[in-house]
Amino acid sequence: MPIRLTPGTATTGQNTPRSTVAQVYAQVIADLQAADSLITSTDKLGVGPNYVTKYGVEAMLAKVYFSKNDFSNAEAYATKVINAGFTLNDTLSNPSSQYSITSVYNQLGATTTPETIFQIINTAKSDASSGNLHGNFSAAPFGSTVPNFAMNGALAITVANGIQPTVGDLRCTKLFKFFFSKYYCTKYAALYSNTTVIRLAEMYLTRAECEAQLGDEADARSDYNKIRARAGIPLDNSSAGAALITAIRAERDLELAMEGDHYFEVKRRKGSFNTPGAGVLAWNAQTMIYPIPQQEVQENKAMIQNPGY
Repeated sequence: MPIRLTPGTATTGQNTPRSTVAQVYAQVIADLQAADSLITSTDKLGVGPNYVTKYGVEAMLAKVYFSKNDFSNAEAYATKVINAGFTLNDTLSNPSSQYSITSVYNQLGATTTPETIFQIINTAKSDASSGNLHGNFSAAPFGSTVPNFAMNGALAITVANGIQPTVGDLRCTKLFKFFFSKYYCTKYAALYSNTTVIRLAEMYLTRAECEAQLGDEADARSDYNKIRARAGIPLDNSSAGAALITAIRAERDLELAMEGDHYFEVKRRKGSFNTPGAGVLAWNAQTMIYPIPQQEVQENKAMIQNPGY
């Protein structure tokens, strides 16, 4: 994408060439670091995750560094957020808590949860949840009689295994539904619910892989076991080396399923996409990149269209 730091006019500043991936990352990181320094208050409870806070910025920095496989910086920023006082929504370990594993998905208006780091408030007027998330993913009896999107094969197998009574993974039993021979996500069943952008579980899983990649396997297991414990499944006290990284990634794929994480993880891991109709595609397949809008191509003489369009 072209980096434009000034607005320009109808006749000037319109022909900005595309910047490199490295330049875009550098600009994103510079902007977030500037925000981190400018937002001096660390009182997350004073304004809450409905606004941009210092911890929200630092969580985003952790995400950006992680996407670059910069494990040292990603771990450092994830640690700042984890140590800020957020807690997992976990009625298992705290029976008096009103927040369960499903709570982060059904908050309305100005309400929030101890796990939420940054969320977008939804209202009947904006209704991004109902128009997109709820409308596309809700499954009867929660909304649509015929849901639009089912699990892909790999995730469906994971969910099916997790639902088994011998496993009893709360994520599978509480957040997915078997409907007309397929598994569907019910995370977005609540009408007009807020949209969580970043939550604490992601920070734990991000830090866990960073620790594993950097050789700190005991802390890595401790972090990702917090997510397993909340899900009500046995802890992993033995995985090591490449097997530990694989286990953490599998945990992430299930924990953050249908939350907009998987696409970027496939890219980061240089994996492959199993797409309906198109089959298996490499992480860098041209068809996985959208075209530049035609208006942008026409008005920006320096713009180069993505290959294949």
